[in-house]
Amino acid sequence: MRGRFFGPAASAGHSADMVRTKRLVAALVAVTVLLLVVDLARPAWTSPLRNASAAVFSPIQQLFRGWDDDDLRRVELERDHLEVQVQRLRAEREAMARGNQIEVPAGAAGERVLGARVVAVAPATSPVAALMVTIDHGTADGVRADRTVVNSTGLVGRVLRVRHNDA
Repeated sequence: MRGRFFGPAASAGHSADMVRTKRLVAALVAVTVLLLVVDLARPAWTSPLRNASAAVFSPIQQLFRGWDDDDLRRVELERDHLEVQVQRLRAEREAMARGNQIEVPAGAAGERVLGARVVAVAPATSPVAALMVTIDHGTADGVRADRTVVNSTGLVGRVLRVRHNDA
């Protein structure tokens, strides 16, 4: 890189470059104005130039043309479909969060509430079918026999038997 734009000795070279640049811009503007005037006055004279420039620049314009209406419609439909899925998943997440929240009754002061899940149901052939379930917490979590079992709607039952990891 030459240091021609740095220091006081370079100012003469810098101004000469600026003069040349200004002259080039002025000449290009003059040619452009001349071509516009000729094109308006005599379109047949500039037709070959217009056709040649269209042949040269048309492929370049096609590269930068962007999306057409079909592409845009397809992307908008996909966006709308995804927005519906997002709203549905948010609603499901909120419903699950509400389902996992248990309101502790007023009489349960001092008792610890565990969020447990049902992991097994008594078989249909059992005399207590659909009346007994197994949950995923046991003595390791502090569950003891004869304790109350509640859910978000109220009393569900009581703990009959407890093992180390389930009840």
